Amino acid sequence: MGLDVSLSTYAKIETNRMNIRVSELVSLSIIFNVDFNDFFTGLKLPKNNYFY
Repeated sequence: MGLDVSLSTYAKIETNRMNIRVSELVSLSIIFNVDFNDFFTGLKLPKNNYFY
């Protein structure tokens, strides 16, 4: 996939000390054969957000 992520970077993403890039998220969805939206299951958006 050309995804160059070090163990340190992966650990930071897992522990919420670093944001994941969209390209990394898309690559992981392909690698793990899951729908892109599965990463957001159960995610609650704030009531006052800019998406509505």
